[in-house]
Amino acid sequence: MPAHPSRIHFTYLDPDYRASGARIHDSATVGDAFTPPYEPHIVIISENKDTAIHFPPLPGGIAVEGDGFGGKTAAAFDWLTGARHLLYWGDIDAHGFEILNGWRDDGVLVTSILMDQDTYEAYEPFGTSTDRNGKLLKADAPKALAHLTDAERVVYENLLSPALPGHRRIEQERIPLHDAHAAVLRAVAASGLAIEAVPSRR
Repeated sequence: MPAHPSRIHFTYLDPDYRASGARIHDSATVGDAFTPPYEPHIVIISENKDTAIHFPPLPGGIAVEGDGFGGKTAAAFDWLTGARHLLYWGDIDAHGFEILNGWRDDGVLVTSILMDQDTYEAYEPFGTSTDRNGKLLKADAPKALAHLTDAERVVYENLLSPALPGHRRIEQERIPLHDAHAAVLRAVAASGLAIEAVPSRR
């Protein structure tokens, strides 16, 4: 059988829209003429499906479930890539930074949240040194990830360093969603562009 078209899955976060009783979870397939019920001002791409599904309400927000390395599928949707605030939240581990780099390499120019050194230090006691399959994470040579910021690269290289005293992985779900919500508000405030409610298209 031929391969099926790629699709994205996401959750509507705008509280006024959610109060209307319309569907909260949705998907869009590449090639379909799809328009969401409102144009999002904030798009949060989450590496973990559960955090996208359960993200707290946010005016003008949509939470997108990440689909692994790269953002070629997401890049097909102008309403997503054109959002005023385009954020990425992944696990704090080498794999998470490689995924982040892949999204940017595919033209989805996200700003990372909760993948910085302060977040690592705050949640390191709740971390692990095994991957999702229980395999031990070891020191390794960092890859040439051209799309990381200087601050992101510092964390990425520390996670791979033989001298790292702490855990090599902090799973996204170890960070409370109210902390993630606050991180989004900080990122928006730092941009100088306010959050706005959005009118429904339906």
